[in-house]
Amino acid sequence: MVTRLEDLAPQGLLDRVRKAADLVDGASRVRVFCHYDPDGTTSAAILTRALMRRGKRIHATLAHALDRSSAARLNEETNELLIVSDECVYNDGKDWPKLVWVVDARVETNPVPVATLPMPPHEAFAKRGGRFGSHNLHENLPVPTSWRSDTIVVGSFFNAGVRAFDVSNPYQPEEVAYFVPGAPKLSPAGAIQLNDVYVDDRGIVFTVDRFVGGLYVLELTL
Repeated sequence: MVTRLEDLAPQGLLDRVRKAADLVDGASRVRVFCHYDPDGTTSAAILTRALMRRGKRIHATLAHALDRSSAARLNEETNELLIVSDECVYNDGKDWPKLVWVVDARVETNPVPVATLPMPPHEAFAKRGGRFGSHNLHENLPVPTSWRSDTIVVGSFFNAGVRAFDVSNPYQPEEVAYFVPGAPKLSPAGAIQLNDVYVDDRGIVFTVDRFVGGLYVLELTL
């Protein structure tokens, strides 16, 4: 039976692991960057759990590869502004309001909400059918195929469709575009329920209904 770590890995690898451990011990916040597949996400989950046990603040990112361009973007990040979605989970507006928040995170130990993204009228959507409120946001993934913007936020809002917001002024976000399709045939909700959204590097928006409406493909022209 193997009883020593030195018997499981080459010495050169162990030296690099110990160097990394020393660097982590000296940091209060750790960025975890992992591959976007089952092995990568599992490894990231194990690593972040271990870091949390050591009292570290963590930020994990999933990507297809860590190349020079993604490493450069990571070095440029300041994480001063966060966009946080509070997911709606009940039909007919029973858990309203479920909003998207703009949070000032310049002081990591004291995040401060500064605004919410404007929502369409409650009376027009709450009883339309299914859920009405925030859900998924397009993320600025550090991969070549992902659209990225520091000023435009795109999100899905169930029966309120997919919507885009300009956060150039984080204290007063503005809605700049929206798409709300009609109710899909045979939908148990009786209304569209756009669930997920992704924007590729060409500005093509992919959004999907959570029941029977299928996939919608749009062009972002902002």
